[in-house]
Amino acid sequence: MKRCPQCQFQTDQNNEMFCGNCGTELEFVLEKPVCSVCGAELKPGAKFCTKCGMKVGAAPAKPVCKECGAELALDEVFCGNCGARNGAPDSGLAELSAEPQGLFTRDTPPQQENQSGEKQSNAEITSRNGENERKNYNCDTDFESIRKAAEQGNADAQCRLGYCFFSGNGVEENDEEAVKWFRKAAEQGNANAQCRLGYCFYSGNGVEENDEEAVKWFRKAAEQGNANAQYKLGCCYSSGNGVDLIEKEAVKWFRKAAEQGNSLALYTLGECYYYGNGVKEDEKEAVKWYHKAAAQGNSLAQYTLGECYYSGNGVKENEEEAVKWYRKAAEQGNADARYALGKCYYYGHGVKENEEEAFKWYRKAAEQGNDDAQEALKDFK
Repeated sequence: MKRCPQCQFQTDQNNEMFCGNCGTELEFVLEKPVCSVCGAELKPGAKFCTKCGMKVGAAPAKPVCKECGAELALDEVFCGNCGARNGAPDSGLAELSAEPQGLFTRDTPPQQENQSGEKQSNAEITSRNGENERKNYNCDTDFESIRKAAEQGNADAQCRLGYCFFSGNGVEENDEEAVKWFRKAAEQGNANAQCRLGYCFYSGNGVEENDEEAVKWFRKAAEQGNANAQYKLGCCYSSGNGVDLIEKEAVKWFRKAAEQGNSLALYTLGECYYYGNGVKEDEKEAVKWYHKAAAQGNSLAQYTLGECYYSGNGVKENEEEAVKWYRKAAEQGNADARYALGKCYYYGHGVKENEEEAFKWYRKAAEQGNDDAQEALKDFK
């Protein structure tokens, strides 16, 4: 468990370094001990659980299906006998609540200016090929138990089965079959399936591309509080895909997703404030949201935050801080950040001048097709 010493935000993701609310570095805190058998909280130094009476540290009993009583494997989510879902409400479905957010990407620097010198918004670029969304989800070792539960009408299993077919994990990749199971779960009100079905309609994976139908399913999931769907619905409003272009409505949905910690929504809300899209232009507010997204490891936000510190937009100019954020984004493979970091090393901005390091980062960026880096490398020949 980690906790923010500034705002007391807590997370069980021990690999997170910074607070998702304020960007402060997180600190480890000791978790309260629980009974290994029934899960009840234990008092410090207790030898026996006051709830179930078992000795502390005892091996947990073999799990059984809460519906039919059949014995389950330790990692089995769906009963192979009756198909019922077991475990805690989110047990075994972490992958579904953390589905990839890569539907929209930004491919240009945040501070591009037009010929008049005014800020020019580089709106999120939509991607419809679906490849960024094909992640290797864990479809469980017992694929057939998932299929059986899905065929018996279990919505969670239907959604998971759709993911398996979509990602090709445990079964041959089949977009049409994925859509079939996403639809079954979505029609039962499963928000993750609704969001995924919306994406399939948006990208044309397994079904004919249809922006209006995509918006319909994104909205159903968004209204249930699904952060990914809220973000994607906001993108549809900001681009006018499948719905009228309404920037204020886009901001509304970006904010809802951002308040749940969706890193792309945090970043995009920052963009809205920076460029004045749907809200009053406010660079300081933009930096606040960039910080939140950057603290979650979003490389776009890290690079953009570096640019803000480098130029003094919305924050006091600080080249050392700029280098810090450029480096974080560069180490994640962001080409613009790699070029910017190389430039800092070349000119000695925020870091000691080092042409060898400059060449290294220029080359990395150039290999990714960054035109500025490719031009900069000519100085080394």
